[in-house]
Amino acid sequence: MGQKLCYAARPRILGSPRLLKPPAVGALCISSERAEDQGIFQQMRGTWKQNIGDSCSKLESILSKVLRTLFRSITAPI
Repeated sequence: MGQKLCYAARPRILGSPRLLKPPAVGALCISSERAEDQGIFQQMRGTWKQNIGDSCSKLESILSKVLRTLFRSITAPI
């Protein structure tokens, strides 16, 4: 069974996978049923998860700094 994942990539001119552009999505999509490509899909998915995790921890750090500063300014004596 083939998978379909969306990402920006260089198209391979000959052979599968082919890049498709679905009407509702602006990202390029790749669909493949070849077993060798499944490893690439798994690797990409892992990279995405890691990138999302990194972004979330950075966002959490920034948000905690903002909230600390805001709390200090609210509780500071006038």
